[in-house]
Amino acid sequence: MFQQDPDIPGRASLIDRLLASQTPATFVFVGINAIVWLALEATGGSQNIPNLLRFGAKFGPDIADGQYWRLFTPMFLHIGFLHLLTNTFGLLIFGRIVERYFGSLNFTLIYLLAGVFGNIASYAVLSTGVGAGASGAVFGIVAAYAAFLYKNRALAGPMGRSSLGGLALIIGANLMFGFAVSGIDNWAHIGGLVSGFFIAFRLVPTVSFRPQDTLTGLIGGFLTPILSMPGKTARIEVMLVSMIAIVVTTWVVGSAYPLN
Repeated sequence: MFQQDPDIPGRASLIDRLLASQTPATFVFVGINAIVWLALEATGGSQNIPNLLRFGAKFGPDIADGQYWRLFTPMFLHIGFLHLLTNTFGLLIFGRIVERYFGSLNFTLIYLLAGVFGNIASYAVLSTGVGAGASGAVFGIVAAYAAFLYKNRALAGPMGRSSLGGLALIIGANLMFGFAVSGIDNWAHIGGLVSGFFIAFRLVPTVSFRPQDTLTGLIGGFLTPILSMPGKTARIEVMLVSMIAIVVTTWVVGSAYPLN
């Protein structure tokens, strides 16, 4: 837990508070998404297709023609306020949990890579239509939380297993809803979900416990959880493998586009 430095005034600036937060990256992504949505609204509307394309929305034929940045930029675009709101809720709920466990740097890596892989999956399956949204990245974060619960299931006990089961139900319900309702890019969800789990599995911190006495001389006391973070090598491996996978899958899909 973080405490406020007594040297910092009580009315600290927004930047000071953000830097002192345990989850700064989550709030940064929320802020970027909101700012980009406002920019869309101010320049023609967030539901205006030509405007979305100008801002970098996913469009398969353009990606196949070499506009590969459209595999990255769509995760910051949202079509309408409700779309922005639902992804913001998901990011605030699960993003803050995952960032606390994984750390800001690993959280950011998972979020961005899952968003790209989600867009690649959508690009591969859906040859037409304009796509946008952070859903693939958010599903990747949800999958990262599932990876954390799964890898630490032995120590988490019944409560951890119950949380993992509840998370599986939430994921399943969202995917079923996505296939049942038109206009939802469920392939981006699946791509973000699968990639997020495997990426996070290499970066999952392991939980251990050490006894901490409540009073000096008291035997027993509380068990203090300790998170052991993987080394920098794990992050480098994830980045290298992911970059290779992104290049290869994008080339394979593009060379045979459209696949369907």
